[in-house]
Amino acid sequence: MINLSYSIGVPDKTRIIWADVEEIKAELDRFVKAKFTDRISVLVILGDYGTGKTHSLNYIRHSSQNLQKVKLKIIVFEHPFENFIVFLEKIEEFLPLEETCAIVKRSITKRKSQITKLFKKGYDEDIIDSVMVFEKAHDLVLKSMYPQMCSDLRTILARILTTESKEIFDLAKKWLRGVSLTPTQLRDLGVTGKISISNAPDISADYLRIYLSDGGCLLLLIDEFEDLGDIGDKPSLVSFRHYLDENLPRTKMVVTMTDDAFEGLRTGKKVFMRKSYVPLWSRFNTSKKLRLSNLNQENSKLFLTDYLTSLNRNLKNKIEIESNALQRIYRHTNGSPRLLSVIAEYLCSMSKFDGRLDDKTVSVVVDYLELKIRTEKASEAERVSPKI
Repeated sequence: MINLSYSIGVPDKTRIIWADVEEIKAELDRFVKAKFTDRISVLVILGDYGTGKTHSLNYIRHSSQNLQKVKLKIIVFEHPFENFIVFLEKIEEFLPLEETCAIVKRSITKRKSQITKLFKKGYDEDIIDSVMVFEKAHDLVLKSMYPQMCSDLRTILARILTTESKEIFDLAKKWLRGVSLTPTQLRDLGVTGKISISNAPDISADYLRIYLSDGGCLLLLIDEFEDLGDIGDKPSLVSFRHYLDENLPRTKMVVTMTDDAFEGLRTGKKVFMRKSYVPLWSRFNTSKKLRLSNLNQENSKLFLTDYLTSLNRNLKNKIEIESNALQRIYRHTNGSPRLLSVIAEYLCSMSKFDGRLDDKTVSVVVDYLELKIRTEKASEAERVSPKI
């Protein structure tokens, strides 16, 4: 466990301001630059509200986009998914079925001789319809190429490759996104039933394996994990652990959550995680972890100065924070980078702000900050309240 008493400020999604946080930057950079291996690599970022978890996630996201000689797909869950089935919907959005089928077609082309032999072996025009023969051949080839693939996904891909029907293709996209289909539509696809919370991990992992089999790499970024499954839905937690056990190759995953949620995952006694699931907690606990916390008063001043300068270049070398003003700011923010950034943004919106923070200016800012905190707390209370 890495314990660091600093955090991160991000004025926008492309520029990072660091307030004496080279240690954190170094840890995040190490994760980004580490080679993709034959097993999934997981980083858990822990910290209270406003300590920079989401900003760290953004940093990893944008830094990874600059990686050289890596065919990388980045799937971002900026708003937590309600349950594991929604995970599939997001994956299909970022890795469309069209692209997946193109990869499969290229792979089959490479095995042209194999599929030709299967066609010749299975074809009997007197008793078997030729379309069914081609479908069976495709299914067998897919099974040899992706031996772990679940039968429903393999059947759907075989149907698409055989019929090249737009109707079948559209039904397949709906099925992958967890949409309920009629019994007739399910029969047309050749599958046994809809995606459920129990088979979603298998299907999503198998679907991603197709992309990975073509030399691709994956970066999965999941923010506010505590919202998974409407605050700790047990089947979703079980499914997520199952998904991690798939150990996809050339895959990195970053998960953020509060310390409270992390502990709640073990005990089930916290606000954000009312259902415990120790196997998932154990899996996260053995992963690499980075814990963020609030800034001390000195670093809060440095952070605020840097942030103001990043938002308004005209303030460079003009920012003066009086001692009493700094103490009041620290008392109201407790060194939270999130709240300090709110103050900086509000100050820069004031037309008369010239870079000087005195008691009078801070009084106005504090009133705004308290209103902002009350509004966000009300929104948060509504978000975590039990669903009736």
